[in-house]
Amino acid sequence: MGLVLWGVLLPLVLLVALGWMLSDRVFVIDMMGAAQMHLCWGVLLVLLIGLALRRWRFTACVLVLLGCALYPLLSGRTLMLPKPEITRGDRSIRIVSVNINPENESWDDALSRLLEIDADVIVLIEVPPELNRSIKNRGILDGTDFPYWTQRYWVERQTSPCFVLSRWPIKKLDTGGDPIMNQNALHVLVDGPQGAFVVGLLHPLSPRGNGRWTLGNAVIEMQADVIVETIKRTKLPMLIGADLNSAPAQYRSRVLREHGLRQSKPLLRMGGSFPTNAGVPGPLRVQIDDVWYAPGVRPVAWESIEIIGSDHDGVFAEFMLD
Repeated sequence: MGLVLWGVLLPLVLLVALGWMLSDRVFVIDMMGAAQMHLCWGVLLVLLIGLALRRWRFTACVLVLLGCALYPLLSGRTLMLPKPEITRGDRSIRIVSVNINPENESWDDALSRLLEIDADVIVLIEVPPELNRSIKNRGILDGTDFPYWTQRYWVERQTSPCFVLSRWPIKKLDTGGDPIMNQNALHVLVDGPQGAFVVGLLHPLSPRGNGRWTLGNAVIEMQADVIVETIKRTKLPMLIGADLNSAPAQYRSRVLREHGLRQSKPLLRMGGSFPTNAGVPGPLRVQIDDVWYAPGVRPVAWESIEIIGSDHDGVFAEFMLD
């Protein structure tokens, strides 16, 4: 029995170690990080078996492994948050981040539902071409509660077209002298009644192969540096609507954490945001969509929201200015 237990433990150790050391260079290994929570449940089961059999040395090794496996999931996370309420504090900021899906045939219904949410800012990621034209050329937002908007354009093989819609006046911020970086990033100063704050967005294209995954990693690394510079320059709290196309334990999330950003989704809220249209049960989905935040605000409420016609769930998060 002892050999069997060690035979189970050693492959788990190898997976965790490779995830830490090689995930930024090997696409397949990084993809294993998407199943990190499920790996942790497996490690916990092995731990209970070791305790039941009183294999103390083995159990101690499993505890160390469980700590290493859980660290990227626990780092900087809030355990639990309520859903946003109808009423809110005077100093609170509400932001919605949504991958609306570029092939969404029901984008008009999805947008109508989003505009009804009591949010300050809506981040639209992977905007369908018809919605893009409707915002830019047809004034679809005129007369709504979100008359202010700005756009990040499509960059070939790197980033998708995205919008930031705001209830309050906004100003697009310069993100640096590099033209490519200016195309990839979008940072917006929002002049709200709660006080000024900055909203940005992140969305590297989905990693359908090692080349595009590596390029997406580079986009995240560059934009993380730019986010830090924006925070230093403005000295304002910053919120990032993001679809990282990777899970909380994967390399891209690690880059953001190393730059001081934190994920707002509470750890104990079950379920992931993708894919929602493939019959995958909620607990087996991957949380690739979220609102990340920098020091200066703290999350006080969080909710996953269904998006009509999209294969992603959106995120509705509320923050309090510190």
